[in-house]
Amino acid sequence: MRRAEKQRSEILACLDDDPNCHVVARHALALAAIFGLPVTFAHVSESKRNAELPADPLDWRLHLNECGERLDRIITEVRGPEMDIGRLLLTGSPAQQLNGWAQDHAGALLALATRSYETEGSTGLGSTVQKILDRALASLLLIPGEADGAETVAYRRLVLPLDGSPQAESVLPVAVSIARAQGAELILTHVVAKAETIDHGLPHAGSGELCSRLKDHNEARARSYLERLRTRLLNEGLAVRAVVESDGDPRNRLRRLAIQHDADLLVVSSHGHSNLSDVACGSVTEYLAKHAPCPVLIIRPNFHINAAERILEGPSLVSSGRSQLAQ
Repeated sequence: MRRAEKQRSEILACLDDDPNCHVVARHALALAAIFGLPVTFAHVSESKRNAELPADPLDWRLHLNECGERLDRIITEVRGPEMDIGRLLLTGSPAQQLNGWAQDHAGALLALATRSYETEGSTGLGSTVQKILDRALASLLLIPGEADGAETVAYRRLVLPLDGSPQAESVLPVAVSIARAQGAELILTHVVAKAETIDHGLPHAGSGELCSRLKDHNEARARSYLERLRTRLLNEGLAVRAVVESDGDPRNRLRRLAIQHDADLLVVSSHGHSNLSDVACGSVTEYLAKHAPCPVLIIRPNFHINAAERILEGPSLVSSGRSQLAQ
């Protein structure tokens, strides 16, 4: 019996009025070319917030025409030869419109600036992007304001946080596709949490010795785990490094690693070993979405690319469905 084909994903680049929207457009085009996916440039127009009177119909029509012309100019400026770029104008609340589009296009990837459709605020993500992240409908490519604005997108170093879970490892085929297409180096990372005991009856010396032994054990398992992955990827002809960090908060350590290694892209799964179905994404992923120094690609389970399904053929690295660090 023939297996049903998975629906191919699409990429929607969400371009607001910020001058840096060209950076979002170029990153979306780069991933579309790598994955062989269709890409559409979109703009959401909303009338003035808290307006007491509806927008004048003529002014509104002129505004929409200007938005469409601006999208056309961006497409002309960034489109390469034989590139087919769709164009989409939406009206209403940006978060509602983009979430609605994502709901109608299962497995989509939305590319946005971290502060898209915002004019003020102090958090790492604008309220629109936060609402999109919270709905958990689509994979996301989030571009921070400090991202490189070069006309050619180059992913030279990719950082992949891995905690040993099948969920975290699910991003490997996506990262490998990018690395192969751009000759990038993969940096596999794992942060070993600080070892602690909950038995307050232990003498201080005994507690310290137990924590030290546990730390050594966890570090050894992490290094072994990453080395297995590194060896397999090296055999695929890829440039790979493995980095293990200890005694730290994974969120801060991963951000620091991205800075230390001058990462061009963080590739993360929406959930890690906790895999809580009632939250939009894990705490580490959400922190990186807000604070990463480089673009972050957040992959959800429904994101499919044909190329990825041919990568790393053979027995799964996670045969039991359990964390590889727990075995």
